[in-house]
Amino acid sequence: MTRKAVTSELARSELRLLRSEGTGRWIALIMLIALTMAIANGLAWHKRQGEIVRVAQTEEASRIALQLTNLEKMAQGEYSPSSAFTNPANAYWIGHRHAARYAFLPPKALGWFAIGHSDLQPPYIKVSGETKESFALNDEIENPASLLTGRFDLSFFVVFIAPLLVIALTYNILALEREQGRLSMLLATSVPLGQVVLAKAGVRLALVLLPMVVVTGAVLSMQPQASFGEFVVWSTATMAYLGFWVLLACALNLMRTSSSMNAVALVGAWLVLAVIIPSAVSTSIHAMYPVPSRAQMINQVRAIQTELSDSYSAQSASFSIEHGMDSAEQGVLSKRDYLIARKRLWVQEQAGLRIEALMQSYQDQIDRRQNQVADWQFASPVLVAYEGFNRLAGTHPSRYREFIAQVDDFHRQWRGFFAPKVLNNIALQAQDYDQFPHFSFQEPTRDALAQVSIFLIGVLAPGLVLFGLIRLQIRRFYLQP
Repeated sequence: MTRKAVTSELARSELRLLRSEGTGRWIALIMLIALTMAIANGLAWHKRQGEIVRVAQTEEASRIALQLTNLEKMAQGEYSPSSAFTNPANAYWIGHRHAARYAFLPPKALGWFAIGHSDLQPPYIKVSGETKESFALNDEIENPASLLTGRFDLSFFVVFIAPLLVIALTYNILALEREQGRLSMLLATSVPLGQVVLAKAGVRLALVLLPMVVVTGAVLSMQPQASFGEFVVWSTATMAYLGFWVLLACALNLMRTSSSMNAVALVGAWLVLAVIIPSAVSTSIHAMYPVPSRAQMINQVRAIQTELSDSYSAQSASFSIEHGMDSAEQGVLSKRDYLIARKRLWVQEQAGLRIEALMQSYQDQIDRRQNQVADWQFASPVLVAYEGFNRLAGTHPSRYREFIAQVDDFHRQWRGFFAPKVLNNIALQAQDYDQFPHFSFQEPTRDALAQVSIFLIGVLAPGLVLFGLIRLQIRRFYLQP
């Protein structure tokens, strides 16, 4: 028989053995229940995020449409604003409140695979003429320690539960054959040990991997945004990650240890790689880089705004000359309302410069924490896989940081559109509403490259080391009594 035919016959024999023991049925039942819960949780969260975005889009559209309608009625004499706040031609309150735009972070097609940090960070940010802290503090800055925890979704199932199922199937992949005397009989037929290991390991890996890929692919095909290219990447990454655990079990079995010893060693390895190392990394980073106090930062921001508001009168003259506003008191707003708007804009402009520096110092500390997490993830393939699946799903903190950076640029564009009109007391026209800036998130291309590189280093490299060890053990196996 050819080597391929021998391997196929060994695989069929392995399936019959698993069917007779009932192990495969129990594994399939456990996996079906856990997989169903994981997919249901992910889809429910993904749907909820989509509904939040749709509600925000509807609210924004109706809010701006109301102001535009009032502006048209005012031009026809059918509407008279009761104050500057309700004046649809007032650039200050339109830009700061009534026409504030939502900047949306669109979910990726595989967003329901991994909830990741999307439960800590909002899917949209309301951008107005206010200073940066009005939107930059929307995310939960006190929660970077939650990086290694999360909801029960498909990513959690693959990273933490599936390895246990693999261990249950592979801990005695050769040990049981040796203990019952079947391995020596099998090798006496001149079947290479490498083919025996390949057939047994391949069948057991397929029992966990194939149902997962088939069920997930079927659910994905029913979604409105199906990205099968990314699904292939996810499937390949999942196979590589679970393959690491299969290789680890094969390496232990080739050491001629007992089935019970293999089970204890594999569960211990899972405990170290999936629980102890992530907890140690999280604790160490938290000790070395404490989370800056969000409450303290908010108090400092308020203190800056109060200080600048009190000092406005002393500097208003130079502000007027700098912006050329000597004749701007005649316009859409009365002198009193114009001076109030001008004061608020001055305070926001000056506060923005100081708040920017203050917030950057806090963000630098958060970034240092995140950089440490990125460096320490190589301590365990579990961390690498978890981070990689979050990147693929678009729920990794790096994508949100890119989103915040783009929102920051949009915020400057938004203020740049309205500030000159406020300072020069110019009334908004109907055509101005059509020219309000819009936000569109641009996906970072470097994130995909980083994702692949990190996964290759963190998961495939240890797998290749185990593969080399297995080949060495197979050569030595025949030399041992």
